[in-house]
Amino acid sequence: MMGLNRIFLEALVIAAVNVFAVYAGAFTYKLSWEGMVVLMAAVAILSGWLAHFFSAKSDMRLATVMLSDSTSILTVAGLSSVAVLVILSMKYSLPSALGIALLSGGLSAFVRAVIRDM
Repeated sequence: MMGLNRIFLEALVIAAVNVFAVYAGAFTYKLSWEGMVVLMAAVAILSGWLAHFFSAKSDMRLATVMLSDSTSILTVAGLSSVAVLVILSMKYSLPSALGIALLSGGLSAFVRAVIRDM
C-alpha cells in the first residue's frame, strides 16, 4: 500500500524527466519517431530510478488515502504518459505520440516497481 502523496511525488518526478527528454529530443535535436522511441526507452530507466530515489528519501507518513501497489503503478504510468503525450502531439501524429507516451510511462513505472521490490 502506498500513500497518495508519495504516488504523486513519483509521478511528478517521472513526468518531469520524461518531458525534459521529449522536449530535448523532439524539438532541440529533431529526432525521428524511431529515435524518440530509443531515447524514451533509455530515459525510462533513468526516470524510474530517480522516482524511487526521491520517494525513498521523502518521509510521507501523513498520507490519509492509501492505494494498492497495482493502482499506484497504473496511476504513475498514466500521469507521466499524459504529460509526454501533450508535448509529442505538437510534433508527431497522434498515434505515434500515443505510442511513445505509453512506452515511456509504462516502462518508467515498471522500472520503478522493480527497483522498489529489490
